[in-house]
Amino acid sequence: NVPSITQAMYSSTLTHNYEIFSRELYDFSQAYYYEAIQVNVSKNGFYILTGNSSIGLDGFMYKDHFHRFDLLKNLIACNITYQQTTGGAMGSSFTLTLANIFMWNWQKEFVRQHDVTGDLFGSILYKYIDDIFMTWNRSERELRKLLHGASRRHSNIQLDYKIGRSLPFLDVLLTNNNGILSTSVYHKPSAQPDLVPFSFDHHPYVHANVIRTVLGRAIQYSSDMKTFNYENSQIELMLLYNGCVFSS
Repeated sequence: NVPSITQAMYSSTLTHNYEIFSRELYDFSQAYYYEAIQVNVSKNGFYILTGNSSIGLDGFMYKDHFHRFDLLKNLIACNITYQQTTGGAMGSSFTLTLANIFMWNWQKEFVRQHDVTGDLFGSILYKYIDDIFMTWNRSERELRKLLHGASRRHSNIQLDYKIGRSLPFLDVLLTNNNGILSTSVYHKPSAQPDLVPFSFDHHPYVHANVIRTVLGRAIQYSSDMKTFNYENSQIELMLLYNGCVFSS
């Protein structure tokens, strides 16, 4: 938790006064955390005092007594320091960037083979961060061979893929109806039809935004009127379930 750690650093005045310490924190907080109050701040970043070192009576600490604490690899929980050796949190901007780079290189191989054969295997290829949807016009055996080869590009990254005539991509359900691609709203099997109850004393715009959002999604994702009418009926049932009263 960055705010709590930041507050703890502000309270430490072992080697710096408040103004200097807060300014140093602003310059380097994006690069290093610290473990305890025994922290030395230098122009090179934050350093942690190692367990077999000590602070002299004069209050000075030396760089040789410290080791770097890397924000991207280390974390502190219950006063214990942990180091992450594999992977990264998908919520961090850095990990999202790495995922985009990796998938871009993987997707680039598709384009390379397209340049060689003149066939991109299918007519549609979409990517969102680490999710890819594609259509395929060759045999399933060739597709599995291609995906298996992609899974071997990195020992710590395994592709989880599904092959079928109807598959979800993010919140859209895509279906192959005899060669015609149709789309509809995808509902996760574990999802419950729960909204903010309309009986609650919320501002009207809260409920209006909910209705506008679900209807807008149905309009955008439904590829034909039959699909939209079905989704619209599901929306009405969901709104009734949550206490919405329709005026005639």
